[in-house]
Amino acid sequence: MKTSCQYHPGKPAHWYCPECNQNFCPECIDKRDKGGYQAGEFMYFCSNCNVELTWIAAENTIEPFWSRLPRFFKYPLKPAPLIFNCIITLIYLLFDSIHVFGFLFKIILWFLLLKYAFTAFTETAKGNLVPPEISSRTISENMHQVLKQYILYILLFAIGFGFLFTGPFSLILLPVYILYVVLFLPAMIMLLVSTDSVIHALNPQLTFGLVFRIGRGYLLMFFFYGLLGSAPALLGAYAANILPGWLAVIVYKFAENYYTILTFHLMGYVLLQYHKEIGYEIELENFQTEDTDTKAEKVEPAAVTLNRVNRLIQEGNHDEAISTIKVEIDKGIEDVNLSDRYFSLLKINDRTDEILEYGVTYLTYLTLNNKEKEAREVYKTCMAVDSNFTPDASALFKLGSMVSEKDAIDIYTRLIEKYPDSPDTPVACFRCAQIYNDRLMMPDKAAEILRDLMYRFPDHEIALKARNYLEYIGKD
Repeated sequence: MKTSCQYHPGKPAHWYCPECNQNFCPECIDKRDKGGYQAGEFMYFCSNCNVELTWIAAENTIEPFWSRLPRFFKYPLKPAPLIFNCIITLIYLLFDSIHVFGFLFKIILWFLLLKYAFTAFTETAKGNLVPPEISSRTISENMHQVLKQYILYILLFAIGFGFLFTGPFSLILLPVYILYVVLFLPAMIMLLVSTDSVIHALNPQLTFGLVFRIGRGYLLMFFFYGLLGSAPALLGAYAANILPGWLAVIVYKFAENYYTILTFHLMGYVLLQYHKEIGYEIELENFQTEDTDTKAEKVEPAAVTLNRVNRLIQEGNHDEAISTIKVEIDKGIEDVNLSDRYFSLLKINDRTDEILEYGVTYLTYLTLNNKEKEAREVYKTCMAVDSNFTPDASALFKLGSMVSEKDAIDIYTRLIEKYPDSPDTPVACFRCAQIYNDRLMMPDKAAEILRDLMYRFPDHEIALKARNYLEYIGKD
């Protein structure tokens, strides 16, 4: 039975804490860089009791392969394998009409395709369900893996060929052998990946043992393996009847490549699903699902704190959640999500003094980063708590451009009254005059503000604009 995250019931757990006996998804843990020579490597701790966690993702998050069949068909259509398939297919078409040289080149293309498919197989078997990127490592490194598979095929053929020389027994032995190879070739390839040994892959005892441990799942996989193997030929035959020759070749080759990648991904996933039964080890650093990346990444302190705060909120411990955020904010961490959660908690818990105190800092941050909607909401909340609430001059000035004309006048007026020596005050006066004249149709009030502006700030560059604007409205 799959276990879910303690705080996110809809998500499978990746970690288990032996201290508090709880399970967590990647969002609910503390991820810490080891630092020093091991920088970029991580340790994982329970946020509740600070105990190192046990990784359980490989056992808990892997679905049976028959439950995720649609995703197998999507796998070769992801950007990397799709682009690689298109390139291989088009190059194949260019050499299709060339005889000897073209035949050799097509063998090379098939080898490259098989190398990519084999890489997909091995990565999937390790727990990495994201298709391999097209790179020199994917295409050229560890070529021995594909060579060993070719050696396996050659040896299987050689053994079968040897049965032809067994006299009358060949009529019995050869068909039985062919049936054995057909039925157990996927198991041999899985053994080749898990043991990296051609000898082990050829060993019938190991082959039967692997199939027995997988059980009915192997038979179901083999059924799909057969369907996928025959699909390109059927599709190619159909395409040949309705499409021009060159286009039919493209369809057939693309389908062949597509189903090859799909088949190898399927076999790799079966090996992953039954890794415990087979005795195949899955390592944390290799495990990566389509939507969860457990590989090394930069850990943001704000994200760690926000995860801890979310858990405290779910437990109803708002006071500790507020204290936890305040410690980080006092350290100078600036994060809009963390700040928003802190302000929301203060508002929900009616902490008026702290709302007003943090409102000044938060408004400065929001206006500086042009968070207009958030800034308006914070200002409205603070004004509801205390009508005398006054942010910093720079925040007030920027806030004036984020609100309606009527509210802008109130904000600019507050700036003018509270911060008469601010460098923003002359510009605030001029903007008030513009709003009164252009929006509210009150030229007399605008003229009064402009004359006061020229009297108070005669040497400011805005004074000349004020004089010109007075002439424009006919009040000079």
